[in-house]
Amino acid sequence: MTDKYEYQPDNAEIYKELGIEGTSYEMAFSEAERMFGDINGKNFLDFGSGTGRSTRFLKGLGAKKVLGVDHNQSMVAQAQTTVEEGVEYKLIAGQIPEADNSFDGAFSSSAFVEIKTLDALKSALVEIARVIKPNGIFVLTTANPESFGYEFKNYSRTGNPENLKSGQITYCTIKGNRPFIIEDVYWTQEDYVSALESAGFAIEEITFPKATTEGDWINETEVAPEMVIKARKPQN
Repeated sequence: MTDKYEYQPDNAEIYKELGIEGTSYEMAFSEAERMFGDINGKNFLDFGSGTGRSTRFLKGLGAKKVLGVDHNQSMVAQAQTTVEEGVEYKLIAGQIPEADNSFDGAFSSSAFVEIKTLDALKSALVEIARVIKPNGIFVLTTANPESFGYEFKNYSRTGNPENLKSGQITYCTIKGNRPFIIEDVYWTQEDYVSALESAGFAIEEITFPKATTEGDWINETEVAPEMVIKARKPQN
């Protein structure tokens, strides 16, 4: 990712202001909550935790401890400005600095759409599989491959799914009072499934949630902004 499309400190600050309810992310988070079920008292990993929205989401669902990891210093710095018991954030460059089978489950929200190569995507999933316990659930929310080229309330991605190819760079505009642009990558549903299975996960469910509530939606009621995948690390 070039510096121009990296999350800079001011962009990370803007991103932190985005919540869940009433945003284009709401439907995917709701699906994730349903897929996880009861996580009270469990330890969770949040991969690509950004400014901590998804980490706080897991804590709010009842997780005892949540570790948020991210590769972007600006995002981690913003996340660390909010202190909450049982929540920790770490900057990572590759390997997750935790022992094998450390977590009961894992979550990743809108992070894998920014990974630039299929090998890097697979490597990240191998790491997630390594640190969660056998039978642990991993829920991944990412850009719906069919959503590129549509306008949503909080963001829009360039491109036409009919013309895009796996690994192709696209541009995502994060909307708000001070809009900014980041680089995203087009990956197909098959890319994600193949990468998850190669990392040892078993796919249990894939959904494409649309907005069904009242709101100032744009295309959210017609096209799902995100794809949500539930996978499980098999028992040894």
